[in-house]
Amino acid sequence: MASPRGALRSVLLLSILAATAFGQETDFPAEVEGESDPAFVRLVNPAFPAPPPDAPVVDQISRQVGWGDRGPVFERADLAPYFTEGRAAEAKALFDAGSYTKAVAALDGVPDTAPIRFLRALAAQRSGDQVFAAKEFESLAGTYTQLRDRCLVHAGWSYEQQRDWPSAIRVFSQVSPTSRQTPDGRIGLARAYRWQREFKKAFEAINEYLERPAPPWGRDVGAEALLVAADLHGAKKDAKKETEALEKLWSRHPLSREAIKAEPRLGDLTLMTTEVMVARAEALIEAHRNKEGVAIVEPMITPPEGSTATPLKLPEPIACRAQFALGKGYRKLRQHAKAVTALAPLKKCKDPELRARAFFTLGFSQTFSTPGLASGTYEGIANAWPEHPLADDSLFF
Repeated sequence: MASPRGALRSVLLLSILAATAFGQETDFPAEVEGESDPAFVRLVNPAFPAPPPDAPVVDQISRQVGWGDRGPVFERADLAPYFTEGRAAEAKALFDAGSYTKAVAALDGVPDTAPIRFLRALAAQRSGDQVFAAKEFESLAGTYTQLRDRCLVHAGWSYEQQRDWPSAIRVFSQVSPTSRQTPDGRIGLARAYRWQREFKKAFEAINEYLERPAPPWGRDVGAEALLVAADLHGAKKDAKKETEALEKLWSRHPLSREAIKAEPRLGDLTLMTTEVMVARAEALIEAHRNKEGVAIVEPMITPPEGSTATPLKLPEPIACRAQFALGKGYRKLRQHAKAVTALAPLKKCKDPELRARAFFTLGFSQTFSTPGLASGTYEGIANAWPEHPLADDSLFF
């Protein structure tokens, strides 16, 4: 059995020999050099270039980023949680319990650190003292750098409650365009401009959010922006565009709270156009509300017995969308035979993107219902649309 020293020497010699193909000279480790044959050529191992770069001096980096000679100094207090003891803890407990007026009172005499001021302003806002909250949040935004944009948004909300539109515009306009609070700032800005009847500026504030799709979960900023847009059109007495904004909201963001608010303003929902209903079905199926989505488009493709409705006909674009939504809904409900029946005729459609996606879904359902046909469908996608993102997935399947 080789000694540890001999094993180490063998590993080092092998790594050095492997480097000879690169033709680089090197120094043997001192431990090996004394024992090695002087006929060996000393080469550099390309995996470990020498010499290593000098380590940068901390003070040089500090000066480059503006931290002075030693960088920022952090004390234990900087990392300690807030509101853990004394009256601060009592105030936080009252705030969490919803006793906002008592929370403000409990903070009397507590040193005015930034977190204490923020909690006091937030409790005042929740208790209805919008005058104090607005001024305190706006003042705090200038010193509490970490929560600057949040303070500006809260200040704007309190100014809105006072109907002080110029002040609301002033603070909302200062919210950073890259902040997580940007949507609140832009939507608040649009509301304030609406009451100032500066409609062009109001639409400019929310324009980038109007086409934002519904998210899989969480806050739906696109829905919020569309509801504000509908309000703006309503304030302008443009009933047609107001209805269009509400229809887009209701159809493309069906699970949002704003869509529920839109329903009374839309009137009789059974009178919605085919375009609106298909868009709603697509959004519901995308959000995994498959039964609800299928229930919308199924009668459009195959009207129930006794119905006087005219079925949609391929290859009309709206019919292609509806039938693809139906097939996708069936596939997600694991009704694969129905999915194949719905998706196979979509070869008549003209839209290449829709056809590629429809055939990919078709191949998946064929895998379960008619496995002998699935491979041909998948290979056909790769041949017809070799540059499509689904082409390599199709070949894999």
